[in-house]
Amino acid sequence: MKKNARPLGTKTSQAYEYVKRRILDGTYSPGHRLVLENISREADMSQLPVREALRRLEAEGYVAYKHNAGARVAELDPAAYESTQAVIAVLEGAATAGAAPYVTPDAIRKAEELNQEMRRRRELFDAEGFMDLNAQFHDLLCSPCPNAHLMELLESERSRMALIRKPTLGIIMRHAAEFVEDHDQLLELLKTNPHSPEIQLLAQAHKRRILEAVQTEAVAYHLPRTETEELLEIEARTP
Repeated sequence: MKKNARPLGTKTSQAYEYVKRRILDGTYSPGHRLVLENISREADMSQLPVREALRRLEAEGYVAYKHNAGARVAELDPAAYESTQAVIAVLEGAATAGAAPYVTPDAIRKAEELNQEMRRRRELFDAEGFMDLNAQFHDLLCSPCPNAHLMELLESERSRMALIRKPTLGIIMRHAAEFVEDHDQLLELLKTNPHSPEIQLLAQAHKRRILEAVQTEAVAYHLPRTETEELLEIEARTP
């Protein structure tokens, strides 16, 4: 090993960040074939750390391996995503409205701080950090809801969403500014009129806005490929 060579772990981390960033910003769209040789050339590193990075991304749900096709960016299951997000919209709207009278001023201040940090994570294009803060934001506003059965149903659907949403994170980040503004409106309403029926409608509309953003962008990713595109891919796989 050369004296100044970087540890493999460092190179793998760099390859991981390189590929993940391109998945999230849409450079590598859902279904895009991830060719070791091409990525290592683009990133100016050997294939070994790229291979390890792809395995890590596979474990996290960003990459999928297909028989005789190699690694690809994980594709969205539109039906599963749409049905789950639609259910979450209804449940979270009801839970937010049910919790509203019990949300304390301290909780609202904390939610405002979380929303500000989400703005910062958006600027850094930190998708996972953004989504973690988003989960904390909604947990904070929903957790006082006294309807335990409703909260159990909501948690179940959120867990289901966590398993299928990875291919949507790039889309969500490209619309993140809109979603943070939705949070501002919701917090203002909670401060001024916690008994307003508009709270439930606003919370539902927020979730539906996310669904619509994903549906709009996902259309382009699921258009049937032309014969030329199929032939070019076969040619790329041919030694």
